[in-house]
Amino acid sequence: MKVYLFDDYLKCIKSGNKIELDDSKVIAEIEEIKDFPHGLVEIGGKLASPCALDIGDHSAFYINWADELLNEDECSFEQEARCPHCGKYVSDSWEFSDEDEHECESCGTKFSVNREIEVTYSTEVISRNTEVLNLNLVQGERK
Repeated sequence: MKVYLFDDYLKCIKSGNKIELDDSKVIAEIEEIKDFPHGLVEIGGKLASPCALDIGDHSAFYINWADELLNEDECSFEQEARCPHCGKYVSDSWEFSDEDEHECESCGTKFSVNREIEVTYSTEVISRNTEVLNLNLVQGERK
């Protein structure tokens, strides 16, 4: 079974070409896979996130290379939720519910998310009060 990068597959589709990639785009050849794997896979010593499997004739498997595993207990103060195991960012973090547990789409690791919200305020003059009340000093002016 031929392994391709998922990005090459998407470029092929967007260009309107028949969904076939030439052999120059093959990054590895592996034993045939019948069922789509969930979680990370290892190909030639490198970790990859499975993206698609050609279920018609089982001739192609599409992946994205995974970043080096973070293996962290937590990822703090990120702009998006991030899997603390594989480091994959979740681009639609704002859609997360307040559930206690989420599963990484890339590696299958279960993790929790704590949303931290910072509130700031801005003000703008609508109309200025230009009246000034003059207060007279009782003992004379002090300096």
